[in-house]
Amino acid sequence: IVTVFGCTGFLGRYVVNKFGRIGSQVVLPYRGNETDFTHLKVMGDVGQIVPLPFHPRHQESIETAISKSNVVVNLIGQYYDTKNFTIEQANIDTAARIAEACAAKDNVQRVIYMSSVHASKDSPSRLYKAKAEAEKITKDLLGDRATIVRSTQLFGAEDRLLNRLGGAVRYWPVVPRLPDRVVAPVDVANVADAIVAIALSNDSRTFELQGPSAFQQQELFEALCRVMHRDSTKFHELPEPLMQLGVKILSKMRRPAITEDEYTTIGVNDIADPKMPGLAELDITPTSLEQAAISTIRKYRPPQAMYAVGNEDVEQVKADMEQRLSPKNWSYLRHPLDTTPRKLRLFKQEELPALPDEGKVHILNEQQNYIINPDHR
Repeated sequence: IVTVFGCTGFLGRYVVNKFGRIGSQVVLPYRGNETDFTHLKVMGDVGQIVPLPFHPRHQESIETAISKSNVVVNLIGQYYDTKNFTIEQANIDTAARIAEACAAKDNVQRVIYMSSVHASKDSPSRLYKAKAEAEKITKDLLGDRATIVRSTQLFGAEDRLLNRLGGAVRYWPVVPRLPDRVVAPVDVANVADAIVAIALSNDSRTFELQGPSAFQQQELFEALCRVMHRDSTKFHELPEPLMQLGVKILSKMRRPAITEDEYTTIGVNDIADPKMPGLAELDITPTSLEQAAISTIRKYRPPQAMYAVGNEDVEQVKADMEQRLSPKNWSYLRHPLDTTPRKLRLFKQEELPALPDEGKVHILNEQQNYIINPDHR
């Protein structure tokens, strides 16, 4: 039985799906309303996915959520202040309460805390300072029962990397050129696989996860623009005061695209420590950004280029279409793209219930006799 705190977030849905696939019962503590976890209920059989209301400041609700679980995953993380929680309250206080509740429960054998490769008490960012403090509290309270998982920036269908870039180059007349750095984004599904593997192996080491390839950030952005068939000349270097003003304005949004706190580490390399165990130690083959990005950024292409392919793929596409449209695929009245022949339902006159002669209209067809009752047209 697994309890996943932060199940309604970006990474949470993938973790719930992975545990549901292996047959685990998954407890979903949620703070909002029922629409927040509706998409998660289909990730397991009846009774396998168990939503449970909780509040981060209500210790009893946390204890109830973990009362039957032997694995607890803490994915709660907030990168901006809200009227209810500051960054420190969301990341430190909540992690401390969960760790305290788990430490008092003998049934909890493994606690997995999700952090970042940037977590450090010396970081200029409030978020990464909070993550480092939450790691320390979790380890101090739980010892070998705790596993810390750090990752570089995640990419996937609902991410803040590809979607933020795609929205900017599609809708903004000018896109600010950010300070260049080395980045190694990791697939969100690979991180979810790693969390499940750690839960099954009961490993207490600290893991740092990154993708298989490292890129210069600006070169990556320009390459993604070419894949999106968007103009990469939109990138311009803006004066620092103007950048700071733009970040300050954007940080006031309800779900900010970038925050002032995030801007303090915008030029720091986003890569894992090669000395730390990673995906390879968990026997997970990482998915490359080049391979998976198209499924996310296709929607930011112009309509006329939505399904455009490169010159090297044109001949393969032509061969596939010739095979699909060949006359042999039209046998049995089959559509060229159907995988199974259509089934014709034949109704014969003798199989129908008897009707009064005056109510029958007989229509002779090449295949069969159809009977139509004029009173039920």
